[in-house]
Order: sequence, then structure tokens, then C-alpha cells
Amino acid sequence: MNIISLKNQFLEVTLTDLGACVLSIKFDNDEMVLSADDKNYYKENSACLGTIVGRTAGRIANGEFELNEKKYQLTKNFKNKHNLHGNRIFQQTYNYEIKDNQVIFSYLDQECEYPGNVLITVKYKLVNNSLFCEIKAIPTADTIINMTNHIYFNLNPQKTILDHHLQIPANSVWKLNQDSLPKIKVGVENTVFDFRTLTSIEDNKQFDEQFIFTRFIDHPYELIKNKEIILYEPASKRKLRISTNQQYVVCYTGNYLDEEDFTYQNKKVIMHQGICLEPQALPNAINIDDFHRETIVRANQPYENKIKYTFEKVIN
Repeated sequence: MNIISLKNQFLEVTLTDLGACVLSIKFDNDEMVLSADDKNYYKENSACLGTIVGRTAGRIANGEFELNEKKYQLTKNFKNKHNLHGNRIFQQTYNYEIKDNQVIFSYLDQECEYPGNVLITVKYKLVNNSLFCEIKAIPTADTIINMTNHIYFNLNPQKTILDHHLQIPANSVWKLNQDSLPKIKVGVENTVFDFRTLTSIEDNKQFDEQFIFTRFIDHPYELIKNKEIILYEPASKRKLRISTNQQYVVCYTGNYLDEEDFTYQNKKVIMHQGICLEPQALPNAINIDDFHRETIVRANQPYENKIKYTFEKVIN
């Protein structure tokens, strides 16, 4: 794996061509993302640290979908029942080129379990205190695509993310079935899923029947268009603002990180040590009535996921 760095007066970002992955984001003289000390971990990367996931992020029920009256079977890599995060493009090596203060990764995902070849490009660019991530994909045949960046953020690596405050501009969230597949959309009002205003994550870590099998939040929120997601850490006064062109964000509070076998800053990784805020379409949309068209991308038509991460220091 090759290591590539981008740097300006605000941010220093370290990337690798393995999975077009973000290894590090340094801001305010500190690390902003969870990463593995031993870079050999990224060859398998079972936690998908900082990587691009797809062709379809999240779970596909029974690893099956139907498109154009033809059924397709994906690898059942989650509980031996469902597909999780597509066809593991995060384990593939991308080509890359460096232009000015940006890196453009490219990879041709050839037809296998999914229909068609897909040319994937991922561009990272620094502009002042913002990191832009643009994921583009063009298929040679009708297919399904739902890609995202799987960065785990922690704005104060001395603590877990439970000390952070979170704002998700969403009036509704999808509850999950026991295999963590979207089941039903509900309003967030008067629930532990309500982050419409900046709210302590720990304050919302109360009992909910969903958390019996998810351990905490691992849910798709339907975003209010043109509103930003905000993550804030009070002790360090660091803030992250995320904007996107996607309709959903999957919020995952690192509920199973304690089962991972890697160290971060020379300590065994623990539960809730990072939070993923993954802009994307609704997972498993292809198999949900009234939503199945959301992840279909027609032949030679572009798919595009634009994400902007802006880091700030709050001065009182």
C-alpha cells in the first residue's frame, strides 16, 4: 500500500491507495479519526476504517436483489445470511494521481456478483479547513450502487465519542430488524434517536429495544435537505460539520469496536471509540417497496456522492 499526504495550514490528511482509504486527519495538532497503528490491519480491515465501501454500503437482505427481471446473488458475509458493504472494494488497490492539493483514486470494478463493470473514482481535496470527498461511479450496465466513506471520527482521542455532542438534521429514522436491516421509518421526536438539536450522545444512551441487538445507534436517518450534520467535542472545543448531497446518513457509534483486533495510539481499541456518519442512500433500498429505485443506476449514467467535512475550533 502506498501512502499519500495532503497538507495545508489547517489540515493534514494521510491516505492510501488500498481502498482509497483515509488513514489520518490531523487538525488543531491532534488526530480526528480512528485508525490502526499496524497498517497491515488495512489488508483485511474488518471494521472498514476510513475506507470507501460499496458497491452497496450497508446490508442487502439475504444477499439477493432483482433488477430488470433477473435475480442476483451476493456473498452472504454477515451472519451467513446477508451481504454487508457489497463486494469488498475496500480491499482493492486503486490507481491514483496527485494534482495540486488533491488526490484522485480510480478503480475498475469488473462484473462479478453485480451486473456490469463500474469505473469508480474517488477524489479527496483540501480547501482551507475542509476536506472534500467525491465518489463517482459509471456502470456499463444497469446495476445498483450505494457507496460511502466509512471514516470513524473522534475529535478528542483521549475520550470515547460518548462525550461528544451530535446534531443530525432528521425528523425520521429507520428502525431495524434483528439482523440490522431497515424495517420501518418512524419519527425521532421523544425517542433516543432525536438529535435534531446538538445533544450529548451519552445522554441518549438509554434503554431502547433496538439496542438489545445493535448495542447503540447503527441507524439510517432521513436528512432534511441542505442541513448540516454537526459533531462537537466540548472539552477540546472542536467541531466537525458534514454536508452532503445524499438523502440519508447512517450513524454508527462504534458499538462493536471492542471485538476488533487492533490498537490505536498503542491501546486496544474499545467500544464507542469512534463514530461513523455515512452519507448514502437507504441501505437495502432495492428490496424495500416504494424505495427500490433509489439505488438503481442505469448503464453509462453517473452515480455521485459528494461529502464535505469542515473542521473548526470553537472560540467562546
